[in-house]
Amino acid sequence: MLLPDIPRGPTWTPDYMRDCLARWVAAQPPAPRRAFFETWERRHGHASAAALHARAKAAFTAARGRA
Repeated sequence: MLLPDIPRGPTWTPDYMRDCLARWVAAQPPAPRRAFFETWERRHGHASAAALHARAKAAFTAARGRA
């Protein structure tokens, strides 16, 4: 089914969705986070997992007030 052609806000952009996923991953405890990354790498490849890891690390440090 195609979505109707309606104006969508910034939460529909791929960058926002990637950042949202990174924030979710960063909020997970260490063991589930590692399991998630292992599964992600197996399904999406090393480059995609590395990019997501970098975004998650940035979200993790930003949430804790570190630079």
